[in-house]
Formats: sequence, structure tokens, C-alpha cells
Amino acid sequence: IRNPLTILRTGFEVALRRPRTVEEYQSLLRRHLQEIDRLQRVVEGLLAFARQEPGRETPISRERLDFSRLLAESAATFAEIAAERRVHIECAIAPGLEVLADAGLLRLVAFNLIDNALKHSPEGSKVEISAAPQARTLRLVVTDRGRGVPAEDRSRIFDRFFRSAEEPALDGAGGLGLSVVKWVAEIHGGSVRLLDQTPGAAFEVLLPLAPSADRAAAG
Repeated sequence: IRNPLTILRTGFEVALRRPRTVEEYQSLLRRHLQEIDRLQRVVEGLLAFARQEPGRETPISRERLDFSRLLAESAATFAEIAAERRVHIECAIAPGLEVLADAGLLRLVAFNLIDNALKHSPEGSKVEISAAPQARTLRLVVTDRGRGVPAEDRSRIFDRFFRSAEEPALDGAGGLGLSVVKWVAEIHGGSVRLLDQTPGAAFEVLLPLAPSADRAAAG
């Protein structure tokens, strides 16, 4: 929930730094209405996560989604926050990546991974977001140039409520962010893992492509 709230707050703070035209204020309100809609979807996704029962399949809605667009929009919402922190977001997103999935839940994956990368990125560095087809799957990788994940934490970072002893203050999701990513990926038939990389950290998410996109990628 803190991710979209932070985006809303930052947007309003930037808007209030100087007088603006009526058109600029209207544009700001439209953007923030969209953000409020995303916030509502985040809340719904977290409620579903909270109600999850071990061993029981979670019912989710599935529709054909343009993941490329969803990911690009998610990255764009962090533009002002990244600028405030002097971190550059670099995207390499292949067009037309389609999945059969719940849009609100997939936004949780994008938001949590991008937010996590920004929190761990030093000033002047960059966050890299890439998405491309790989055989019959979609491969998403979000990379930062921070301190990386300590060896003793690597086996537990996807556990619920886990916080690193080295940087507990950086976990704004109460230890839930990466566990939500894992849950969403798995209920969509995918997976998430921490890649071996230094410096920084890179998280890889694999998701099944929708049938038509699957055939195109395989060809």
C-alpha cells in the first residue's frame, strides 16, 4: 500500500512547488485518479494474499493482458520518486508480451520489485527493468546497484515478514513485499528467484505467455 501512496504524495508535493495552469492541475488530477484506482487494486490483491489458505488454490480472475504496457506504466509511476532520489530507471521491454492473468495482482509484482530496487539504489545509480520472451515464458528481470542480498539472507528473502538484520529500515512493506511477488508468480504458474550478481541484486520472474504470444515466441 505504501508504494502508490508514496507516488501520490510525491506527485502532489512536486505540483505544489510552483503555481500551475488549470490544464496542468487537471492533468495531475487525472493521473492521480488512475493511481487511486491502482491503489484499490493493490488493496484487493493484499486482501486475497491475507486470505490465502495453505494447500488451497486461490481463485483469481484471468484476462488477456498486455504485460509490456502494464510494466511500462508501472515503471512510469515511479519516475518522480526516482528523480527525487537521483536514480535513473532504464527499461528494455519487448512489445506485445501477453499473459492470461489478474491485472491487479501482476501490478503488485511490478510495483514491489521496482520499489524494492529503488530503495536499495544509491544516488546516481540506475535501476534496470527488462522483459522479453524466453521459449514459452515471459522473463522479467529487475536489477539494482545497491549492496545486494547478504549470503545469510538469500534463502529467506521470500518468506513472509522476513526483514534483513542489516537493513530493516529499508523494508517498507513490513517484510511482505517479496513474499507477495512469490505468491503472485506462483498462482499464475510462474516463479521468482534472486539471480547471482554483484554488485546489487537482480530478481527474475518467469510467467507463462498467453497461447498466441507463446506460439509467436516459439517460432
